[in-house]
Amino acid sequence: MVMSNSHRFLTLALGGSFVLGCSIDEEELCGEPRGDDEVGVVGEGVSQDRDGPEPIEFVEYQVDDVLAVEVLAQEPRSWENEDPRWPVTSESTLQEYPLRTVVQTRLAYPTPGGDLSIIRGSGFLAGPRHVITNRHTAVAPGVNVNEMIEDEPALFDFSVFPGRSNVAILNGGDWRVERVLYNPYPVTEYDDYAILVLEDDPERSGQYGRMGVCEFSKGTLDGLWVSSAGFPGADQDCEHTPDDPIPGVSDCPCGGWMYLQSCWVEDVDPQELTLSCVVQSGQSGSPVWFDGCGSDETRCTVGILYGSTGLSTGAVRWEDEDVEWLRSNICAWPSQYAVMPSFC
Repeated sequence: MVMSNSHRFLTLALGGSFVLGCSIDEEELCGEPRGDDEVGVVGEGVSQDRDGPEPIEFVEYQVDDVLAVEVLAQEPRSWENEDPRWPVTSESTLQEYPLRTVVQTRLAYPTPGGDLSIIRGSGFLAGPRHVITNRHTAVAPGVNVNEMIEDEPALFDFSVFPGRSNVAILNGGDWRVERVLYNPYPVTEYDDYAILVLEDDPERSGQYGRMGVCEFSKGTLDGLWVSSAGFPGADQDCEHTPDDPIPGVSDCPCGGWMYLQSCWVEDVDPQELTLSCVVQSGQSGSPVWFDGCGSDETRCTVGILYGSTGLSTGAVRWEDEDVEWLRSNICAWPSQYAVMPSFC
């Protein structure tokens, strides 16, 4: 993958393997085919008032035995000329796979002193009614969130918003959390993940598709070009939309909007990935996935953002035991309205 100021290049070797100057195991990256549980993954979404997805401009050309696809893009909008995040403001795009599986999480709860506290984060659908996010966005300090879900005290609400727009209700709007599953005694900071079990809804469970949870080898991950999407919080309220920045004034990202970015995996540790992505408050739990598979294949996440590591971004890297824990707990909370993933 080569980036320039005005173009993005996606280079594919004939036969489909991803070319990054090293050998990539395509079967490992794209080894989770779309299953019967993937209702609505490929198609035109659930909107009733749209004309279809907006086209992507690209040019194909062949150099020797390599097929190159040049995706034409605008100049990167960045507030310091280094920010790779792009606001997703198209309602049709937010209702397409995989972005409609990316959710904003919102936990509002009364503190022991009676004040209102709000924690916002990001996450993604990994099952028909199952969201994976960071543990620190789902477990409030000093309170028992699951007890609050059952008791419903004043001021309490825990919901997620699939493919959220700041100006329209998309993908059904808020979806209430029924249960939070997490390891109460994490061994390390890299066990920073949790499952949000959503209320089983006959109109929504299984209707948006899901992303896979996949464990990749170090050789596959090292130098890999990945994508991530989430909902960064604003340092201050924006009085304009992300599509109308004010030079010299805007300090966006604007809160409430989804931002999409692509970046490199810079370093691979046993439990952590260091990325060239940008992260700030609100993006915790954002999925990191490989986007080079076929349109009929489930996107595979390699981990989730959890915070900064030096000047770079840190992500929890899925290991075998993480994948096993996540999948087993997803399967323990089935949906009566949707087919469960094939690993259940």
